[in-house]
This record gives sequence, C-alpha cells and structure tokens, in this order.
Amino acid sequence: MNTSSRTRRLPVLWVLLLVSCSARAPVLIAHRGNSSVAPENTLVAVRSALALPAPPELCEIDVRQSSDGELVVIHDDTLVRTAGVDGRVAELPLAEMRRHPVGFAERFGERFADEPLPVLEEVLDLLGPTDTDLMIEIKVRGVGARIALLLAARGELQRHLVASFDPGVVVDASMAVPAVRTLLLRGESDPEELELARRVGADVVGVSARSLSSEAVQLAHDLGLEVWVYTVNDPARAAELLDWGIDGLISDRPEAMRALAPLAP
Repeated sequence: MNTSSRTRRLPVLWVLLLVSCSARAPVLIAHRGNSSVAPENTLVAVRSALALPAPPELCEIDVRQSSDGELVVIHDDTLVRTAGVDGRVAELPLAEMRRHPVGFAERFGERFADEPLPVLEEVLDLLGPTDTDLMIEIKVRGVGARIALLLAARGELQRHLVASFDPGVVVDASMAVPAVRTLLLRGESDPEELELARRVGADVVGVSARSLSSEAVQLAHDLGLEVWVYTVNDPARAAELLDWGIDGLISDRPEAMRALAPLAP
C-alpha cells in the first residue's frame, strides 16, 4: 500500500509527522518471524506474522549452512537453545538436524513440539504469494553470492534483501548480483560505521536501538543509506526512533509495533 493511501487513515498530526520524517512510512520487520508468540526462525513463526491483521512488510530470518551445504534457517551455531540437543550446525547434515524439532521447548513448552528446522527456500516459497518480503541475515561466510544468485534465479531481487554483520558477505552478494539489495548490520552508529556501510555499497544500514542517535540517522540519510533499527520492543523507544525519521523497525512484537501511527498501513 502506498503512503498516500496510508495517510488518509491517520490523524492530521501523524500525517504531518510522516511528511516531515520520510517520503514514505517506515517498514516493519518481524524479527525471526513473529517470535514473541512462536519459535523463532520457523515456518510457524513466519505464518504467525503473515496472519496478523496488518502483516509486516518484511520478516527477518537467520541463515547458516549445514555440513551437506543446505541453507538452514537458524540463529545460533548450535541446536542447543532451540532444539535442546548438542550439535553444531556446520557439522551436521540437514537430515540429522531435522530429526530434532526446533520448537524452543524452554520457552514454549510442548506447543510446537513437532516444528521442523526450515531451509531458506521453504521460507521464500511461503512468502511467495504474499505481500511480505524477507530480510535474510547471513550468519556465515561463503554463501552470500549463492543466496544473491538464488534470489535472482527466482526473480525476487526486488522483494528480498541480503543482510549481514560481516562486510565481506555483503560485498560477495553484491559482486555476484549487483542488483541485489543489501543491508550491513552494525552494533554502533558512529560515523566510521556508517561510512563503512556506504563503502561496501549497502542500501540499508541496520543499527542497534541502544546506540542510535538522531544525528546518526541524519548522517546515514546524507550518505544515501536507509536506516533500520534492531531490536525494538518498547513502544516508547519505538516512537522516539520513528520521530527521528528511521526507515525500518525490527521487532519481536510486530503487532504491538504496528499500533504506532507512523507504521499503520
């Protein structure tokens, strides 16, 4: 939905805020799917985000590589936290990992006891017929180019984007497919970090909410970068960040964040 159709449904004060902060309303990104109500980085978490009354513009997921080269969706480098079993992702084949559901029993009990570990293409297929896109955070080296080429082969370069804390991953993706959208994640928002994002050719810089300032937002915009902020779950902090003119809000609580007027569809 474009900005003009969104603003017709907002109070005049919020319309003025939107016009002053950005040419369009900031996007909402569901962190690891709707991870406040379902196990992170699973198909059920993504489905939960899609089922919200106003789904997020994007879901964020994390990607690693199994020992047999599969692009698996998981944040940690082991299965301990989400599956409750020992084993390093890089040392196990996909079939072995899928013997252990990733229902995050420590947090959700037995509610999602049969939830399997997904692979990247399963998430892409799930989002295919929807209006929600994907932020793919790559946690390991060596697969940035492969994922960019996968998005190109699927004809989805304009939908999804490749993200990483590792500048080399961003560069690899861009060199393989110059048209791919990329995001460089940083823990801090000082000028050197923002300049690094510009130098590697990122379209977006993702910055921790703890470190961001209004001056950093302005500098990033001056450098031609969009600013997405992670991981924001407090409405008061979110409102402050939106007032500074950020372009994207990454949250474990997409439904609660959507209630803020500048994010309303």
